[in-house]
Amino acid sequence: MDISVLVPIYNVEKYIEECLVSLFEQTKTDGVEFILVNDCTSDNSMNIARRVIANYPNLTVKIIEHHENRGSAATRQTGLDAMTGEYTLQIDSDDWCELNMLEELYKRAKETDADILCCDAYQNDENREFYLRTPHFSKDGIKCAEFLLDEKLQGALWRKFIKRSLYIDNRISLVERINLGEDQILSFQLFCVANNIHYLPKAFYHYRNNPNSITKAPNIDRLREQLIYLPIELEKIVTKRELNNVLGNAVIRRKLRAKIDALAYLGSPNHKEFANIHPEVNKYINTMTHVSPIVRFGLIQATKGRLYIINIILIMIKIKKKLIK
Repeated sequence: MDISVLVPIYNVEKYIEECLVSLFEQTKTDGVEFILVNDCTSDNSMNIARRVIANYPNLTVKIIEHHENRGSAATRQTGLDAMTGEYTLQIDSDDWCELNMLEELYKRAKETDADILCCDAYQNDENREFYLRTPHFSKDGIKCAEFLLDEKLQGALWRKFIKRSLYIDNRISLVERINLGEDQILSFQLFCVANNIHYLPKAFYHYRNNPNSITKAPNIDRLREQLIYLPIELEKIVTKRELNNVLGNAVIRRKLRAKIDALAYLGSPNHKEFANIHPEVNKYINTMTHVSPIVRFGLIQATKGRLYIINIILIMIKIKKKLIK
């Protein structure tokens, strides 16, 4: 197989038909396998998917069923384990693609012998479409890893055409308990070991800005994943790959940004655990000269458990925003 395309499916009955048709109508389908992983969807998504598949009997389509809902990370891993193509691409099932995507990506990847080929995308809101250009890019994998830590480069897998051998040769897999940011963990691991990264300045993928997506409704567990567990997992990868000398400072910056993001939730019930996350980087707070003094002050108060002061600061910021409007 030339290409393996993974489509995780969970509660996307409104969008799955458009997604699959945009894949099955690609200008390149020879040498392409489509792997659909059903993570125990509770709606009509799989019935719609099977109906669409029946209209394309000449395509190679594999359906894998989970016997229990395991989350997005485990679903992606199931798909990765089933892939046989030279290159892999992961598609979110509420999005859709330009019909020349696979042909163009495969052609450029073969021309450059890319380990990872990055490209641009579109963001589609309800009534508007935006071009999402890749703002930071380097052919150097470690530099791309640093960009990802600094959140200057997206971890989204649907912007990356990846050699399957990169996963296999380096024993790269997902962390099953991380379901918000699992794509960052996977992309970060891949960047750390990639030798040949290329960028195609074209957009083929339509990212639907879905207000009902689980990523738009963070709860306490998902906040833990994003602000606590994710930076820790990224740090583990840096340590495992013995890259502390080149990426250690970027890990510190990532943890400091997580502490800043956590400030917004300290006034909410049951969120006291976010007051002093990643205490090992507290000593670097005053080095953040690019951050406003009031934010640095808030971080210091959080480390001392003075949440009432932070609440006052947050109220003042809200009042100031209302006055500006």
